Amino acid sequence: MAEWPELTPMKNRLVNYGVTDNGVAIIELISDSDGAPLLEGKTAVNTYTREMWHDIDDAILSARFDDKVSVILITGHGDKFFSAGASIKYLNRLTPRYKYFFCLHANETLSRLEQTPKLVVAALNGHTVGGGLEIAMAAEISESLEKGITKLVFRRYHSEFWLAPVALLGFLGS
Repeated sequence: MAEWPELTPMKNRLVNYGVTDNGVAIIELISDSDGAPLLEGKTAVNTYTREMWHDIDDAILSARFDDKVSVILITGHGDKFFSAGASIKYLNRLTPRYKYFFCLHANETLSRLEQTPKLVVAALNGHTVGGGLEIAMAAEISESLEKGITKLVFRRYHSEFWLAPVALLGFLGS
């Protein structure tokens, strides 16, 4: 098995990116509960903001155009959360119009991930709630990394699994 590559922060420092020697692109979400870059001593909750979606989108495009990449693995930093979805603090300061475009951009980014012709795997390294669950569902395969947790598999276009609507508290509609 290839070594975990050195991950480089993307522009907004909310996503780390790297590629293994055997062609696995690693996209690691890394933010605090406010959706800000993670500082020493804070818990990685990996909530997203518009800036994180830009980083995710750039990472997806980097993997897409890299001929050496055959698999994209998306995961969260730390061991408590894959992603807790959108930062509530961030959402509370948005106007309704801006929030609409924020959600549209998130949906477009997830659509890009879903339609990427490379295998997309979500490594769920902790709690996966709200919009974090929607990110996981955009992957072809989502697997929990905790012992004793049942493996979750979602197919693209979500045609094989039905989830209670309460589980989809993120930006809905992906």
